[in-house]
Amino acid sequence: MLLDGHTDFWDLPDGSGELSDSDLWIATGHGPDVIADIEGRRPLVSAGACVVYGHRDRAQQLLEGSRNVYCEPMLVRNLAELRAAGIEDAAKHAASFLAAQNIDRVWLHLDADCIDDELMPAVDWRLDGGLSPSEVAGLARPLVSSGLVAGMDVTIYNPSLDSDDHAAGRVLLGVVEAILT
Repeated sequence: MLLDGHTDFWDLPDGSGELSDSDLWIATGHGPDVIADIEGRRPLVSAGACVVYGHRDRAQQLLEGSRNVYCEPMLVRNLAELRAAGIEDAAKHAASFLAAQNIDRVWLHLDADCIDDELMPAVDWRLDGGLSPSEVAGLARPLVSSGLVAGMDVTIYNPSLDSDDHAAGRVLLGVVEAILT
């Protein structure tokens, strides 16, 4: 499950030039063999095993002509779609989607930029809006408590961009604690 302010589904020439813009793109078998076909195992992750939630870069992707993540066999919902569906129902939908795909273990990728920019300004690529800490926990906690999540990474928190009182860091730590309890 990808909780991110961006889809990370950018074709390498279309993104900023940073690999972090394209990790989902690469993991699902796109891109140069040296990174997308490690040991001949392309794709590294089946697109049908991916849940992509919370992004706010859809308009930018469509404008800039990148591949449309919505055309992939993934469960993809941007921030507005999650809120329209309801966080609890979106979390249930993710679990049902993964079960229907016979997925028994997932990795939780939590990018700090999925959190509301007012609360989490310490990220490299800022976007207005974002999920509240309780919404992030509400999306991830059911999968974690079910035992479906094999591991988790937290990315793109940049402490050099945090305030002197480390408010953003405390928000992120609070989110992680809420997910894991």
